[in-house]
Amino acid sequence: MTFLLTLIILLIIIGILVFAHEFGHFITAKLAKVDVKEFAIGFGPKIFKKQYKGTHYKLNLLPIGGYVQLEGEEDSNSPRGFRNQKLRVKALVLLAGVFMNLLLSVFLLGIYLNNNGYRFAIPKIVEYQFTNTQSEQAYFPLIVSFVDPEGPSVGKFEEGEAIVGVNNFVFDSMDEFLQFLKDNQNTTAEFMFINFDNFEISKRNIPISTENEDGSILKVGLVPYDSQSGRTTYFIKYNETLLSGVSMTYDAFIYQFKALGGLIGDALSTGDYQEVSNSVGGLPAIGNQVGQLVEFKAFEVLVPLTALFSVNLAMFNVLPFPALDGGQLLFAVIERIRRKKFSDSFLNRVNFIGFALLMGLGLLVTLKDIIQLNWITSIGDFFRSVLGR
Repeated sequence: MTFLLTLIILLIIIGILVFAHEFGHFITAKLAKVDVKEFAIGFGPKIFKKQYKGTHYKLNLLPIGGYVQLEGEEDSNSPRGFRNQKLRVKALVLLAGVFMNLLLSVFLLGIYLNNNGYRFAIPKIVEYQFTNTQSEQAYFPLIVSFVDPEGPSVGKFEEGEAIVGVNNFVFDSMDEFLQFLKDNQNTTAEFMFINFDNFEISKRNIPISTENEDGSILKVGLVPYDSQSGRTTYFIKYNETLLSGVSMTYDAFIYQFKALGGLIGDALSTGDYQEVSNSVGGLPAIGNQVGQLVEFKAFEVLVPLTALFSVNLAMFNVLPFPALDGGQLLFAVIERIRRKKFSDSFLNRVNFIGFALLMGLGLLVTLKDIIQLNWITSIGDFFRSVLGR
């Protein structure tokens, strides 16, 4: 029942992220004396509804989103409505959701780092200097998957070891490492290994034999550490302080902005948008990541994964696009600069178009994920298991 457990965990994660985001808008609006008409988690048919002090609280069937409806959000007729508030109030209410997602990330990453020796590994997409760290290293580890019992490497390598360099040469790909071996046959080299438990580097002198007829030299199996992305990996150890969660949340937010900007820049310069497409995922892609952790029973990794999803949600909502928090704030700033409000019909039309575009993009991304990840087969297998057929 891996699929069912994955689905349950996925919905819990989404529910937590959505609740944190919408609660930020809700509590800030309440404190700012802006009337909140509705606070809802999920979409579709309602499961629960209650009115309390002028606010309708709703829990809907599909927990894949949520919303907070404010008085005067769609019209400027109400004197105390949202559109008639000062810019600083609008900014606080709009950015409160982003802040809550970042605060959730700080809390979760603080717990994770404290329980994991303050270590974290992340694919290297762009050059970045992490903050508040003890050490920061970038390697392309090659895991020794097996040692040929009749080969020259018996007793020299152990299964599970991770090679990251030779003679202080840190390679960035399997090809670079294999080329080094070919160029240094019949010599003894100093191999570098990384310990994944503490990220420390050890060195050992090992003879490099002659290439065999089948093209092999060491006669060992090698598997990239990050075979999914095929990238070099940052191995980071943060300082053991209470602010480590803050530092990592800040790094994750800025790093992902830089990474996305780098991918888009490369795509514009080369005309190849494949990597941008692969880096954007919807619910099926998130579900696939959760499913892998469930399959391997790596439930502790769900904590940083949820935190990074929360950072992604914050980063997405702060973008200056209509219907998003960042887009609404941009229009509020423009109104302040021009000293004139946009008409209700104009803003509502722009937000509707923005929402429709986002929904269309989300549908396309979801369809792409379903096709790439073969979710149709997974769903079919699940229902066959339930029906016993």
